[in-house]
Amino acid sequence: MDKNLKQGVFNLSLVSKSQGAFLGSAVGDALGWPQEDRAQRVGEPATRQDGRGLLFQTWVRRSGGRFLAHEETILPGEYSDDTQLILSVARSRLRGSNWWEHLVARELPTWSLYERGGGGATKRAVDSWVSGRPPWTGDRRRTEGSMYFQAGGNGVAMRIAPHCVIGAKSENFSRVGTNIILDGIATHGHPRALLGANAYGYALWTALRQTDTLKYGQLIKKTLSGSDEWSRLPDVENFPHGWSKAASELTQDGYKRIWAQTVREMVSLLEIAEQGLGEGALSIDREILEKMGCFDRKTNGSGTIAAASSVFLASRYAADPLHGFLEAAFSKGADTDTIASMMGGILGALAGIEAIKELSEGIQDGEYLRSIAEQAAAFEVTEDTLHPIDQVTKSSL
Repeated sequence: MDKNLKQGVFNLSLVSKSQGAFLGSAVGDALGWPQEDRAQRVGEPATRQDGRGLLFQTWVRRSGGRFLAHEETILPGEYSDDTQLILSVARSRLRGSNWWEHLVARELPTWSLYERGGGGATKRAVDSWVSGRPPWTGDRRRTEGSMYFQAGGNGVAMRIAPHCVIGAKSENFSRVGTNIILDGIATHGHPRALLGANAYGYALWTALRQTDTLKYGQLIKKTLSGSDEWSRLPDVENFPHGWSKAASELTQDGYKRIWAQTVREMVSLLEIAEQGLGEGALSIDREILEKMGCFDRKTNGSGTIAAASSVFLASRYAADPLHGFLEAAFSKGADTDTIASMMGGILGALAGIEAIKELSEGIQDGEYLRSIAEQAAAFEVTEDTLHPIDQVTKSSL
C-alpha cells in the first residue's frame, strides 16, 4: 500500500472524499435532470440567467408511457436513476465477495419498482434478470442478445463510484477495473459502455487517491497516461456462464477487435479534452464538448462520450466546483443529468464533502448518502464465505 494511504489521517480524508463523490454525484443528477432533453419535462426548464441555476427545483415530468400516462411532480433535490443505481451498487459491494450475484438477483430487479428515468438498455437487462436469465441469453437470443451487445450507453459509467471508493486504498487499479467491467456486463455488452465506465472510473479513483493539489489539466493527463490500465480487457473466460460464447457468436467483427477500436475512440476523446484545456478560454467549453459529440442526440448517451465530457469538465472546474455544476447541468442538448452527476462525483472526490456541503443541503436522502459513502470508505475487501441469495422474481415483485 502507498505510504501516503497508511495513515489514519488519510482514512478521515477518504471518508470526506467518498462522501463528496456520492453527494457530488447526487447534486449533479438533481440539478441536471430537469434540463435533460429526455426528461419529459412539462413546460420550459430553468435557464442559467434566471437565477435558479444552482437551486433545486420543483418540476413536472410525463411518466408512465402509452398505457399508464400521467404527470409526476419532482420535488426539489430529488434525483434520478443515476444516483439510484450508485446506491444499488454500493449496497451490493457492502455484501462482500458475492456482490455481483446480489446486484443481479436482488438490487436490479427491485430497482424496477422504483426506477426514475432509467435507460432502455438497463431496463431490458433488468427484465431478463427478473425472468431468471442473463440478458445475453434466452429463447430469443438472436434479437435480445444482439441488442445487449449493441448497448454502449452511459448507464454503466454513471453508477460505478462505489468500486472506486472501495478500491481507493489500493495502489493498483486492476482489481477496481475488473469489478467495474463485471458490474457493467450485468446490463450492457458493448465496449463503449464498459470502456467508458473504466476510463471514468480511473479518473475518479485517481481523484479519490489525490492527497495534494491537482494541477490544471493534470487529471486528464493522468487518465491518458493510465490507458494501459483502464483499457485492458479482463479474461472473459472468467465472466459469468455463457457470456464469452454469446460475445463470440453475436458480435460481427469479433469482440476483441471492437474493444481495440473503442480504446482508440476513448483515447481520442480524452485527447480532444486535453487539447481543449490547453486552449484556456472558458468560452470554448461548448466547442470542445461539441467536438466530442456531446450534443448529438445520436451519440450523446454513449459511455465513452459521457466519460470524456465529465473528466473534461471536472478538470476545467476543479478549482471552482460551483461553476462546474452550473456548466454541466445547463449544457443544453447534452445528457445533462448523467454528465453533471459524473463530473460531480469527481469534483466531490477531489474537494471532499465540505467543499460542496452547502450545495448538497436539501438533496434527497442526504444523510443516507453520507452514511453509505462512509461505509464504503471503511470497507475492507476479504474473501469471505459466500451466502445464498434468493432471486427476486416476477411473482415476488
